[in-house]
Amino acid sequence: MARPDQLPKVLTEPETTSLLEQPNQRYYGPHRDYLYMRVMLKAGLRASEATSLRKEHLDLMSGKLMVREGKGAKDRTLWIGEDMLEELRGWMDRRKATAPGADYL
Repeated sequence: MARPDQLPKVLTEPETTSLLEQPNQRYYGPHRDYLYMRVMLKAGLRASEATSLRKEHLDLMSGKLMVREGKGAKDRTLWIGEDMLEELRGWMDRRKATAPGADYL
């Protein structure tokens, strides 16, 4: 029996706000989680795509984000807005100071 195509479920604005208010960004781990959620919401990434992002997949100057082998093992290019890019620049500085040997964002 064929499974009918399903559209993805989209969070409402209050649900999104509530979700992003949960992590305490003063701490390293929750700050990382907050940024993962923001990137996923802003760029439309799947969880597996977000967690496999490496620093070389993101151009901090242009906002170009390369997703390697996403759904269907296909590569795709996304663009990050300036506000999100600014947050990611700050994160990369914090990440470099806290976990300098980390390969993933």
